[in-house]
Amino acid sequence: MLLSGLGTPAPALDFGPLIRELPDYQVVVVEGFGYGYSDVTPVERTVENITAELHEALTKLNVDRPYILAGHSIAGFYTLDYANRYREEVSAVVGIDPTVPAAGTGPTDASQRPAGINWGRMLSTTGVVRWVTAIAPGLAEPEGAGHTASESRLRNVRHHEIQVLPGGHYLHWTQSPAMANKINAFLKQAEVDSLPR
Repeated sequence: MLLSGLGTPAPALDFGPLIRELPDYQVVVVEGFGYGYSDVTPVERTVENITAELHEALTKLNVDRPYILAGHSIAGFYTLDYANRYREEVSAVVGIDPTVPAAGTGPTDASQRPAGINWGRMLSTTGVVRWVTAIAPGLAEPEGAGHTASESRLRNVRHHEIQVLPGGHYLHWTQSPAMANKINAFLKQAEVDSLPR
């Protein structure tokens, strides 16, 4: 299953190149409220709410469990939260240049956030970020060396690895064959590692 980040107007189309490279899997692309053909919702867009909505949707669709969650960008938060809240439903988590939480990054309670205009949120919700990303994707992508070779959030899992591929934030556009190969190899190795010894 693939989860898109923010600013993806049609997630099913966006992930098309990667989906076509994963024919051995039933891939379900989740279009969050307000994206693609989905409805909008008055419910606050918190990680907890988005994860609960995802759980409800997958339950109603009767998607086979356990899931392999794959999240791009900000959906890294959702995949990690989902895996922690519904552990028995998740067999693996794959991050595609995911955003992950860092300790001490600031308040999560809305009442503790700084007062004033949140310009970044305003540009995002008005569609300016989508237009800029569509016209000149390089302007919205982080520095190519902006990753770390180790990730402490992965210490509590049985099998993990980080694969670095050349490219920008939208690796699923440019590196789909390589990503599919790495995902397949990772899942096969994880399956071997989980066998009783």
